Amino acid sequence: MGEILRLEIAAPAGLLTLHPGADPTMLRGNVVRRSGIEHLALPWSPGHALLAGASPITGVVAASWLAHRVGVGEGDRFPAIEVADDLAIRRATWRAARVADRRWLLLAADRGLSVTVTLDDDGAPAGLEDAADWPLEVDLPT
Repeated sequence: MGEILRLEIAAPAGLLTLHPGADPTMLRGNVVRRSGIEHLALPWSPGHALLAGASPITGVVAASWLAHRVGVGEGDRFPAIEVADDLAIRRATWRAARVADRRWLLLAADRGLSVTVTLDDDGAPAGLEDAADWPLEVDLPT
């Protein structure tokens, strides 16, 4: 877990899609707005995280990616591609603090954007409203 395959966001500002390109050193995609299409090509590496505003989903992916190298009570800095609520994209440095075994604080090193995530037993974000679990397969009576 922790590898970005694709990020798609529908927001009042438009539609965004991002994904690693055929060249693993680039993150590619576009933002579709009323004013037109903005094509994106951003430097990327396995050492980057992709964070969308205060999204617990992208926060969980970043926390899972960091879990192998950051112990409880420790922190780390990492390069990130940050997607703002208005779908503006920027390269940034973020900091992570692992405040408990499954609880993380992630924040932009240069300004106030932050997200706190707690992972449940399955590694998904805990405490989301309207969350529900269900089996992928169900044994039906014959």
